[in-house]
Order: sequence, then structure tokens, then C-alpha cells
Amino acid sequence: MRVIDLLLLSIRRGPVISRRKKRTVEINDDASDTRLGVLQLNATKRFGQGNPRCRKCGYARETIPHVLNHCKIHSSAWKGRHDAIQNRIKKAIPSHLGSVTINKKFPGVTPTLIPDLVLRKKSGETVIVDFTVAFEDRYDSLVTALNNKVTKYQPILESLRAAGGPAFLDAIVVGSLGSWDPANDSVLRLGISRKYSNLMRKLICSDVIRWSRDIYIEHLTGKRQY
Repeated sequence: MRVIDLLLLSIRRGPVISRRKKRTVEINDDASDTRLGVLQLNATKRFGQGNPRCRKCGYARETIPHVLNHCKIHSSAWKGRHDAIQNRIKKAIPSHLGSVTINKKFPGVTPTLIPDLVLRKKSGETVIVDFTVAFEDRYDSLVTALNNKVTKYQPILESLRAAGGPAFLDAIVVGSLGSWDPANDSVLRLGISRKYSNLMRKLICSDVIRWSRDIYIEHLTGKRQY
């Protein structure tokens, strides 16, 4: 199932929210061009038989999935894109629910497992949420990304439950081009009102599209965009 199928399945992508209308149009146009596969990267040019390798890292094929998600020269931008999601969720969680920690290890559990966000509710429940951006060339790309996150942090969930405490584990997965996995909605509603959850979805998708656009433009021009 390709990108167009994502749209037909109505995986909702919020509009880009910006103070400047021109900026909004530019980002939406770039996202649309990317979805339609008309961007002129070395491995996707319609005409000519040039070198398909990545101009930055030399990878065999310079494609939009490679640029947005795999070309390591953009790793700092990936972190910015990821943290934009994380920060919005953290700020949206009502303080009366409990305490929120970011990027903290769990004592007694594998030290390499550091979930993005942990909400320890006053009710005693622990909620573990991780965030990831996956390229949505197929719908199951988002599903696979979700399953990988859940599998990765399963030891923490099992440890908490073995200790007798209620615990919940999930992830928020957003497509690099702004696709929204409906499975995210259940996570957003944890302590966040339905009305604000709808706004959060739009804001998060807007942030991801903006970061992806900046990554792409910087890849082509070499000029820092963020």
C-alpha cells in the first residue's frame, strides 16, 4: 500500500499552521510534491542517467526516504523533529495527573532502554510513551515502527507489572511527510481533552512537515535551515 493509499485510508494529516500564509503554502506544496514523487533527487530524476548516489554521504541511491530518514548528515535535524513531538506532548499533559520525566533510565532494567516520556500518575499507573518518525511509503511502515517501539520497551513494561503496579506502553508514530496514524489518538487522549487532542494532532503534523522540508532544502542547497 503506497502513499496514495494512505490518503485514501484517511490517515489524517493536519494543515501546516504558520503565522505567514506564504510559508504555509510553501510547506504544503513541498509535502504534496514529495508525496507525488516529483522531487528531483539523484536517484529519482525523470530524465538523464546521472549518478544516483547521495550527494552528501555517498549512499547508493539518493531518494526522499533516504534524505528524510537515513542520511546521517541530518541527524541533528532528526532529533529536532523528534523533540518537537515530544515537547508538545509533554506540555499538553495536565500537571494534576502526576509527574512527567523525559529520557530517564529505569532502575533495574536494561540501561540501554531509555523511553522518551514516562508519566507516573498519582493513581499509581505508569504510562510509557515513545515517539518516532517513519517514512510512509507504505501504511505498514507506520505499523512496523509502532510494533518496533512497543517490542523494544516491553522489558520495562513487564518489570513494572511484575512489581505489582499498573502500567501502559504505547508510541506516537508520525510519517515524515505528515501522515498521522489513527492509533496515535488513544495515546493523545491520555489526560488530554478530546478538543485539544485534535489541535495537538495538527500541530504535531505541522512540525514534522516543517522539519522534513528544512531537511530536504538543506540537503539540496547546503544552507542551514534551522
